[in-house]
Amino acid sequence: SFRAATKAMVLVELIAAMTRVLQSQFASYSRMLMGKTVQLKLFEALLNKDMTWWGNQKEPHHLITKVWYLPDDVKNALEVPQIIFNRVVSIIIQIGLVRQ
Repeated sequence: SFRAATKAMVLVELIAAMTRVLQSQFASYSRMLMGKTVQLKLFEALLNKDMTWWGNQKEPHHLITKVWYLPDDVKNALEVPQIIFNRVVSIIIQIGLVRQ
């Protein structure tokens, strides 16, 4: 019946929306975690440099600033392939639906 089909469609849309929210939250968390991990490794590498190396640097503050903003850079770099992948999958699904 029409009501049963409508209820089923609403349920499917709600489940799809919930999975998109979960996927978005998981992706955001994993990008943040990856950015913090890379930031920590780079910070440790900079701390392990000796005073001679630091003395030869023309702009040491630039390196510290780079480390500070690194999580955002990593997040942005990781978003691009994900966006491209999602769009390609969406196009493939749309092509499959049109052919049916």
